[in-house]
Amino acid sequence: DVTEALTLDAAGKTAEAIARLEALAETLDGEAHYHFLLAGLLDKDARRLDALQHALRALALDPRYAGEAGLHELAQQGLLEPSTVASAALLLERVLDAPLAESLVRFILEHTRSVTTPRRVRDLLAGLGLLDTVPERFRLPLLVITDEECEVRKALLAEIAARPDAGMAPYLARFKAESGCGSNRRRDCWPCERVALREALAAVDAAAAGE
Repeated sequence: DVTEALTLDAAGKTAEAIARLEALAETLDGEAHYHFLLAGLLDKDARRLDALQHALRALALDPRYAGEAGLHELAQQGLLEPSTVASAALLLERVLDAPLAESLVRFILEHTRSVTTPRRVRDLLAGLGLLDTVPERFRLPLLVITDEECEVRKALLAEIAARPDAGMAPYLARFKAESGCGSNRRRDCWPCERVALREALAAVDAAAAGE
């Protein structure tokens, strides 16, 4: 039964615990907690896509699981892999609130150098009306990274320069290098907004030095 499966997991036999739970599917498929437990074990066993599917099933059966930190972490980690990003985004749509929105943006800024995933997060939060609830120290760097228009990015950088926050420094570090693009990797990746970048970076660095 479920207790035996958890005992197996506690003994380091996670794969056996999963097999034991999966054998109970016909009996327990309608139980949210069953799917919640199985999601945790599958994630622990590096089967994240399967874990996300069970997490979604748990939420469908009982929306109260939206508050579970384990599901939040599962969804965030799922955003980092192409094979799980769609399921992770679907899970996030069902659990996001203002505190989690802040945590999500911070996580993405700290764990990926891509633009695609931050854009997905931006659009997800905007669609849910949560983007403006994210504090500026995370929201403004996210928008600078993700906006497609140079003039918009320059306006955002001007906001950062006007209200520098030392906490932005690690999230803007990717913009410091003035080379790295082009066939010889010597071209500036951000030529249009380089002047605005220098001003914003200098203001944030000064704020950090003054703390």
